[in-house]
Amino acid sequence: MHRSSLLKDSLKSELPERMDDYLEGGKAICLRFNRHGNILAAGTEEGEVMLWDFDTRSIAMHLDGRAGAINSITFPSPMTGERLISGSAGGCVRFWNVVEGTSSVLKLDSAVVRVESSRIRADEVLVTAASGPPKLLIWEETEGDNSPAKISRTIALENDEDEAIDPKKKQDYVTVFSQLGARVLSCRAHGLLREFTLQRGEDGRALAIDKTRKVDLPNRTVVKEIVFAQDGSRFLVNSADRQIRVFDAEDLCVLACFNDVVNRSQWRCAIFSGQGDHILGGSTGAEHKLHIWRLVDGQLDKTLDGPKEGVGGLLWHPRRPVAVSLGTSTGDQATSICRVWLLTMARA
Repeated sequence: MHRSSLLKDSLKSELPERMDDYLEGGKAICLRFNRHGNILAAGTEEGEVMLWDFDTRSIAMHLDGRAGAINSITFPSPMTGERLISGSAGGCVRFWNVVEGTSSVLKLDSAVVRVESSRIRADEVLVTAASGPPKLLIWEETEGDNSPAKISRTIALENDEDEAIDPKKKQDYVTVFSQLGARVLSCRAHGLLREFTLQRGEDGRALAIDKTRKVDLPNRTVVKEIVFAQDGSRFLVNSADRQIRVFDAEDLCVLACFNDVVNRSQWRCAIFSGQGDHILGGSTGAEHKLHIWRLVDGQLDKTLDGPKEGVGGLLWHPRRPVAVSLGTSTGDQATSICRVWLLTMARA
């Protein structure tokens, strides 16, 4: 498709234009939609997982994580919302049966930084802890509440020989599945991006993870997050050099770079729009401001201004032209310290 056609399609994209609503209920740290977008889950500093009915904007359920702040949450395939996995600062990976309100738990030696489920296998979850390399866990459901989790296989992502690590030290990995679940991207703080390929048996279960390719980021800049577009064709890397780089998922080549040329802001978080033709970035600082760029030509399309509070996270709704941003305000009331702001289209 010609560049002019891509630009025309990009200009027709439905983008958020105004703040429409907000949700309150605890000091939220992380957010995740289920596949249909009717459930929005939030992990909180108090160690709870809150589930919002996104259609009615009401809290549907509280799940007590019991082991420190919830740093990360994910919905296992098929991501309907009946199952959920959380990772906590207390070193617990908890496998939730949301319907029953019960869970099994795996205790690790350090805080859990991130959990991410495969989109093709309900029993696969990537776990990144504060120490040691990331691991792929193959888990099975268990009966009862607060029972030990049953892990049938654990596969660690190997490092190069020149990167021997101390398992007791904090490692600062960023690790994600590709959209199709066939590959894993992982990067330590020093800016070396690695691709791993999953080797599967006849039953489809992962047997091993092989290193395939690697990419050096400029000046080995620190990587803060890796996010795939919904169609899996691209991913972005948000790094400490104030750049958001978009990569082709097949060639691992850089397609575009985005930054704040005026204020030279660091980016707290960044995501793709639903169609993958725009990039949304939330900057650090005390202003709740979102930048939206066109991917085809790199131009800033618009900025969205919110309240006097920082941006703690960003999500794009899986089926609607709606973005959700997480506020990082401060105060004495727990229900208003962190808010989820909904940004919807002004036009029909």
